[in-house]
Amino acid sequence: MQNFSQTVAQNTAINLAEEVRRTRLAQNVTQSDIAARVGISPATYFRFEKTGDITLKKFLEIIRALGRGGDVTFLALNTPRSIEELERRAASRQRARKTQKQGGADNAA
Repeated sequence: MQNFSQTVAQNTAINLAEEVRRTRLAQNVTQSDIAARVGISPATYFRFEKTGDITLKKFLEIIRALGRGGDVTFLALNTPRSIEELERRAASRQRARKTQKQGGADNAA
């Protein structure tokens, strides 16, 4: 059985991971892209977004890869301030869009 401080720590980690996910999606970046930028496997990054489980060093590298490394306010949990904001977040796109690569076989005439 987990004690209260473990539960709080786990919930905080999950909330931070959710904020990272929202930021990544707002920038239309894939999980694989962030994993490559940070130097971790896509599976490790996927697990981080689901569970919040990652080292502090890698967490800081992830937020730096998202362009938020110097933004201390990023660490303040971005909780919705109204029902409307909560509904808007729930209705927003939940996947990054795929981008077409330049100059590949797909572009051949």
